[in-house]
Amino acid sequence: MASAALRAAVLRPSPSTASDGVAEPARPVVIDAREARLASPRWLTLVSLAAALGFAGFGLGYSLLHALPTLYWDGWGYAGVLLRAHEGGTLADWARALHWRHNEHRPGLAKLVMLADWYVRPGFGVWIHLALMAAAGAFLFVLALADRVDRASLVVLMVAGAGLFLAPVHVENTTWFTQAQFPLFIGLSLGLIWAVMAARSTAHALLVACPLAVLCTYTMAAGVLAPVAAGAAALLFRRDGPRALAMVVPALIAAGLASLSVEGAAPARVFAAPLEALAYGLAFLGSVTPTRTVWLAQAVGLAIALGGLALIAWGAHRCWRRGQPLDPRAASLLGGIGLVLAVAVATGLARGAEGPPAYALVSRYALVSLTGLLLVILVAVRLWLHRPAVVLAGRLALVGAAVVAAVPHPWVSQVIQQRQRLADVADMARNGIADLEVLRFAYPSAEALRPILVSLRRAGLGLYDRAAGPAWPPLGALAGAIPPDLPVCGGTITAVTGIGPGAVRVSGVVGRASGAPAWIVARGADGAVTGWTRPRRSVIGPQSDVFTLAIRVEAAPGGIIGLDAAGAILCRFAMPSATPILFAQMPFMPGLAGTPADVLIRGEGFDPAPAPPAPLRPLAGVAAVHGSGLAGAARRGALRIEIRAVAAGQTLALPIAAGEDHRRQTVRLVDADGTLLAEAAPAFREHHLWYALLLPAALLRPGMALVVSDGGDGFGEWVAVGEPRWIVPPETGGRF
Repeated sequence: MASAALRAAVLRPSPSTASDGVAEPARPVVIDAREARLASPRWLTLVSLAAALGFAGFGLGYSLLHALPTLYWDGWGYAGVLLRAHEGGTLADWARALHWRHNEHRPGLAKLVMLADWYVRPGFGVWIHLALMAAAGAFLFVLALADRVDRASLVVLMVAGAGLFLAPVHVENTTWFTQAQFPLFIGLSLGLIWAVMAARSTAHALLVACPLAVLCTYTMAAGVLAPVAAGAAALLFRRDGPRALAMVVPALIAAGLASLSVEGAAPARVFAAPLEALAYGLAFLGSVTPTRTVWLAQAVGLAIALGGLALIAWGAHRCWRRGQPLDPRAASLLGGIGLVLAVAVATGLARGAEGPPAYALVSRYALVSLTGLLLVILVAVRLWLHRPAVVLAGRLALVGAAVVAAVPHPWVSQVIQQRQRLADVADMARNGIADLEVLRFAYPSAEALRPILVSLRRAGLGLYDRAAGPAWPPLGALAGAIPPDLPVCGGTITAVTGIGPGAVRVSGVVGRASGAPAWIVARGADGAVTGWTRPRRSVIGPQSDVFTLAIRVEAAPGGIIGLDAAGAILCRFAMPSATPILFAQMPFMPGLAGTPADVLIRGEGFDPAPAPPAPLRPLAGVAAVHGSGLAGAARRGALRIEIRAVAAGQTLALPIAAGEDHRRQTVRLVDADGTLLAEAAPAFREHHLWYALLLPAALLRPGMALVVSDGGDGFGEWVAVGEPRWIVPPETGGRF
């Protein structure tokens, strides 16, 4: 048999290490004809490479399309710590900032990516993060099959691995560079295990494990488990007791660094009960499944766990009972499986008490889940490479994993909305506005986020770095008066609400037709720009976009206009005729303090209820709610809330919530004789959540009434209000 497959049969040295750490003579590994069949024809290699490049290109393009060089959730906390170091400027300040704990993690390496984005160029962090994602995926296949396939096939596998790690299934990790701790954790942890397995002696293993353990510690809290997994792999699959015992040193170093506090004692954590931890951990392990169905994700997680445990048991049996230690690569892969399973157990124990298993079905966890799935497949293929059926099944499984990873995660739509909110945060921050409703979707505490924005503006970093280019509108064409014959924009302003002293929010809809404005700008009486924003994708319909514009004045006397991408004036928006600026809007959860207002409530089409029905959240402090669809199908109606007495110096807060479609719902303030004083369409950014419409007591007098109207009876068209209360609103909004 003189075929190319047979000619691929060669003798390859297989180094091994005795239990005392001394290298044994290399033993040949014979690649027989069945293994040689893995050498693919050239045409098949080219076709596979083209498919892998297309898949990786799709993942990269999808990531760049959704990537946003701004901060995401805990990233704001990273920024606050780093800004204090920026202002201090000493080496001790920077060391303290990089070591600072966030929740249970010390993501010092992810903070370095953020600093590169700040000090090198805005957006640079996105490229670093995507490179880390691609490198981690490629390294996984290099580790598994570099010595088992030819060079061309290895290139194909590396490109496919990069594509898998850039796929939409973990869109949160590919969208924000502040999530860099995930690929860093996977790459560095597997690198540590492989370095320990491949080291020539125990001393060399210890020498390389210590610095890698330090790096793993500054990825995620689970990084401290990497040297433990390496030691277990050395003992179970290499039968190397001294090397396993040596891993106690890097494990202690990692644990010591993780517990070394510079920010005070860590908050006490309540661990989940065993069944809660199991349910949450299995959902976490199966989060790669593109579904919100908890039981299906748990079934996938159970399959990964059982497959991984079976492979670990087989490897330990082969090493200890049959006296055949595994090669370093196979031992490293099994150690990686053990690490992923340990992370799932730790996550279940730590997070299972905080919420149901559905909380684990988030795309940022899918990267760890995908890594576990790939490790199980690659270990099986490597250990039984001489069996064509196993190789074929492995190839089909990898194709299936690629298909699953390419399917957008069910949370992608919510991630896109979060991206839009963060873009609104960026525009709002550049305009010098603190909008409580926007801030609470960017970071858990608006009070904590506001000083971070102030520090970013003072330092000219991040959102305020004008080198970002497209993030800042071209305003050169706005000098002078607006032409009187300027056409009206193809859209409408739906609400103007106060958000604090000296600031308002203008919400509206704009068409997506050709010639639609790329920028929406507000002008003051002197023509100066007082705020700007960009249209965002609408969640109501595909033919329109929405915008939320924060303005630094009590109104927009100079008008609201639309610009094209180059900054040329296109059109103007017609402002509402009523005076909605009397209303201010505040989000609140889960209750509203203050004292009940003396009001008379009556109307048609609104049903009373002693408590908010699902899916509305409970409303602490409010005795009853009235809704236009609480007793069944949504309906039209109007509810009149007459004010009998006014509490001087306070603010009247009307709890209000709405369904998915609230375009035909209004709140009007009328005088005792029926004169319309103000009218607003509440600009709800999230349905099924309670808000408060605010009216200062100085604007009210007995006999006035709030009239809540619901003009639609379609799906998702309903509105609910609670009994009004007199409150003192927090002074966290407005200008800064």
